Amino acid sequence: VYTNADGANSGLLALSPVAAEVTHSSSSTTTVTVQGKLQAAGALNVQANSNDSVNLKADALTITGFGEGDASVQSAISNTTTINVDNADITSGGNINIIANNDISLNKGESKYNNTATSTNLDDNNEYSEMLWGQGYGMGAVGNSDITNSVTSSAQVLLKNTEIESTGGSIAIAGYTNEDLLVNGYVFSVGIVGNASVTNVNNTISNNEAVELDGSSITTKSPRNAITLSAADDLKLFTYALTETPAGVAGGSDADLMNNITRTNAISLKDAYNTNDTKKTLYSTQDINLYAGKKLDGTVAMFDLDAEAMNYNGDIIPVVLMPTVENI
Repeated sequence: VYTNADGANSGLLALSPVAAEVTHSSSSTTTVTVQGKLQAAGALNVQANSNDSVNLKADALTITGFGEGDASVQSAISNTTTINVDNADITSGGNINIIANNDISLNKGESKYNNTATSTNLDDNNEYSEMLWGQGYGMGAVGNSDITNSVTSSAQVLLKNTEIESTGGSIAIAGYTNEDLLVNGYVFSVGIVGNASVTNVNNTISNNEAVELDGSSITTKSPRNAITLSAADDLKLFTYALTETPAGVAGGSDADLMNNITRTNAISLKDAYNTNDTKKTLYSTQDINLYAGKKLDGTVAMFDLDAEAMNYNGDIIPVVLMPTVENI
């Protein structure tokens, strides 16, 4: 998705409080359901994959004359990726991989799929380094520009009343989310007598990854073949709110940044034995790895947050305001 709202033609006297606005909402549901009896002489792979690349920009920096020139970006992305293995009997002579995966990039993803994108409207190195540009010009300009961004991801593998057995390989089951998010807001305000210009950025991110076995069993039979269950998410968020008031008689600038982030990674084993009480839930000829918060290779999943709120006030009589960052 590639979207650019440009306020260049808002006019000499812009009366609307918003000169450039982008509203984006996307929701995807990816589901694989496995039932019955499956037999493979070699490897068996079951995958559910979702991949979103979104580039958004609201640009009000080019508005002229007397007007507020505010900009607004509202983005909501929701991905649900699930593999349901229900009342199944699966055997394989090789490796078995059952993986649900979400990959989400926001203002960081490759945009070359849009043939009209050039270096003039999309920075080749950083794509949109600012999701939002807002500004105010004129005698009494007020710039209050906002980003409201929400990302919700669920990647889960749910096994119910199922038996999985590999006679010649390992077994790997995982729910995994990878997110690379760039959410930046910038307001530039010039007014002879300006009130406070404010940049507001609000991020709400919720990830829920799970592998659940309910009344199910997993077995490897050949030597040195492990069982690994993994639920993990890698989250990288670079976000800032920046307001600049470089010149004027009296005015102020402020920047507020709010991040509310929830990450849930869970491995759940229910009903330790099947109906005849002879086969345990997990039996491995090598290792059994239960990785909540670790990826299949055993590396710890990453949470990388860079959050900054900044303001610059060059007015002769500045109004002193306090940039804030709050992380939950």
